Parts: sequence; structure tokens; C-alpha cells
Amino acid sequence: MLGFVLALVGAALSAVAQTPCFEWRLKAGTTVRYRVEAFDTLAIIGEPVLYRHRREDWLLKCDSTRGDTMFVQQRLTTYWAREHTDSGDTSYRTMIPWVGKSAVLVITGRGHRVQVISPQTDSLGLVPGSIAGPTFFPPLDSVCTRCDQGVQWLAEQRDTLVEYAYPPARIERLYLGTVDSCTERGKPFLLTIAETSRGQHIVRVSEFVVQTAFWILAHAAIEIDTAASIPRRISYAQRARIAIERGTTGKTKNGEQRTHANISAIETTQH
Repeated sequence: MLGFVLALVGAALSAVAQTPCFEWRLKAGTTVRYRVEAFDTLAIIGEPVLYRHRREDWLLKCDSTRGDTMFVQQRLTTYWAREHTDSGDTSYRTMIPWVGKSAVLVITGRGHRVQVISPQTDSLGLVPGSIAGPTFFPPLDSVCTRCDQGVQWLAEQRDTLVEYAYPPARIERLYLGTVDSCTERGKPFLLTIAETSRGQHIVRVSEFVVQTAFWILAHAAIEIDTAASIPRRISYAQRARIAIERGTTGKTKNGEQRTHANISAIETTQH
């Protein structure tokens, strides 16, 4: 009987050992085009509620790799938005200055940022609705993300979001991740990520300063392309409390932004 039990234990340990850790993986020369379809509702006390429907195309290109570290350019290639308010005002944007700007992200296979480099620009700029947007490669378990673990993991990061604005927003993020389903071969297929964050965005022009503080609750469901080891689809929901302080008046405006977005990898090219 003891021999039978030991055999079962040995088989279980062997199965665990044969199940590799999952990591994000972009090969050198690989490009991925992501499309974002998002709906924002921005409510600032004392101002009309702003509703925004936006579409964005982002190009991610892996320039090189070093061990488990990837050097990735992230560039906004197209932007379209329809904005309207309760008062009936409607406007369209088909071009913003941030289109064509390339940020560089140095990230590990487990989604941790080692270094970031802002786009080469000396002018103010941002992606409306996205100065504290989601990362396409959220952090994974710092030990090992396996299908057979059946446990959740916590990850804490301090990020500078150079891909969304200049000057960039700075943010402290706490993630709770879960592997929800796996393929028959034991690879993670669906992840869910809950996020609580806080950060700030500061703009200085001469003596004029605008400081925006924000507190975020967010949730993402991530479907994985198991062949390429990248996110294939991301369903993302975010609720952010906002406090905007203008240096000239010293007064603070409070509000809230809610965002629902679907992000899809529409093209992957490997060289």
C-alpha cells in the first residue's frame, strides 16, 4: 500500500515538473498590432458629462531580447474618437499629436518593467482617455504561472506610463491574478486580473501647473494566444476617481471616469 501511495505522489510531482512556467514571449523582430475599442464616461463636478467612443491602433515591435527580457517599441498608429455631452455638443477627432510617437518598454517575460523610455518629444501630448490606461502585458506570478497551481497571485508595480502621455503619468499598481482555464496541453488560456492603483499626472508650463491625482479599480479578462504566448483579446473595465488641481487657483475639481474597452490582436508578424 505504501508503495502505491509513493507511486502516486511521484507521478504527481513528475506532472508538475513537466508543466513549464508560462511567460509572455515576443521574439526579436515580431510585431503585433492591437486594436482598442473603448467607451469613456467622464464626469467632473460642475461640468457637462463627456461621453467618448474611441478607436486606437497600437503597434508593438520587439527590437531584441536578452535572456527573458524584451525590448519593445509601442507606438500609436491611428486614433479616432467621437465625443459628445449632455448639452448636445458633438465633436470628432481623427488625428492627435501622439499618433506616431514610439515609447520603449523593457519588460521581463513575467510582465515586470525593467526600464522605460519616453518618445522623442519636447512638447506636451497625451492619448485622450488613456493617460493611465492598461498594460498589454500585465505581471504574472513572480514564482511560476502554471495551470496546475490553482492559486491566485499578487503583484505590485510602480510604473511610468510613457506610452500614453508626455510628461508621463506615474502609477502604483497592485494586481490580483488568476488562471481561469487552460488548454488540453496544460497551457494557460484565460487569465483574470483585478487591479487597484493610484497615481498622478503633472503638467508644468512655465509657472502654470496642473496636477491630476487618480485612484483606480479595474478588471481584465485576458485570452491568450498560446502559440505566440501573447494576449490575444483583453476585455477591460476601469473606474477612476479624479482630482484635478490647477496651480493658478489652488482649487481642486473632483470627478470620475469610467472606461470599458475591448483590445484585440488583429495582426501578428514574425521575421
